[in-house]
Amino acid sequence: MTTKTKNQYNDLLAELTRTNKQNKLSIYIPSQQDYLDFTPITVSHQKDIITSAITSTLNQSDFNILVNTMITNCCTKKTTFYSIDRDPILIGLRCHMLGFDIHAHNAAGKDIYTNIEKHYNTWDTITMPEGHLDSKTIEYDGISIEIEPPTIDIDTEVSKKTKSTISKMIENDRVNEIIGEAIIYELIKYIKSINISKTSIQFAHSDVIRLTKIVEALPLKLSKSILTEIDRIKSYEKKFTDFTVDGEELSFLVDARFFNGE
Repeated sequence: MTTKTKNQYNDLLAELTRTNKQNKLSIYIPSQQDYLDFTPITVSHQKDIITSAITSTLNQSDFNILVNTMITNCCTKKTTFYSIDRDPILIGLRCHMLGFDIHAHNAAGKDIYTNIEKHYNTWDTITMPEGHLDSKTIEYDGISIEIEPPTIDIDTEVSKKTKSTISKMIENDRVNEIIGEAIIYELIKYIKSINISKTSIQFAHSDVIRLTKIVEALPLKLSKSILTEIDRIKSYEKKFTDFTVDGEELSFLVDARFFNGE
């Protein structure tokens, strides 16, 4: 390849990068109850997302880490995003580039090929419950736990440790333990602090190992209460992936397959 040709390739790449940065997609952010601008996702993003599905069948953490980083990098404004924002942002980024035709499923699990543009355009009318991002306190037998929706930064921190732990389980043929371990890490994401008697711990999510031991020692009744609170938080998220077409209730998953454009 001649120097001239190399320069032409470099110029073309620079121009594509500049064009991507100039193009803006306005996407609704539930936690902000407003729209923010994002740069479009690229073929490289799609390749990485689809690859994550192939290389980590038993481990969702790869996908979480990847898309959390993509969301942060594509947003044109430094913003604190929450886990409740992830699916709506990913849906917006995907549909603006690949169209609003998707594969959903009905209550019976049947695959339905449909269009979600009408549903997508109603998102700014989906009101977030008052205080939804505020911490809630769960108490039992002298133990007080604060629960709150995690930011995607916290989600990324915990997901990195989850990825490492589950990968080791797969290597050591301990696949049967993965679900239990994943539940523990999911609880950790949502716990802000634990107070027992005169001892109070603010969760530093970078120290996942110690947090795991604390969560594992909690009474089962508290674990159930935490999961109930997490379900309440996620019920708002489902309003963006659940919709009705001709009287039939449909829903869809935002995972790596959602980005294959088929």
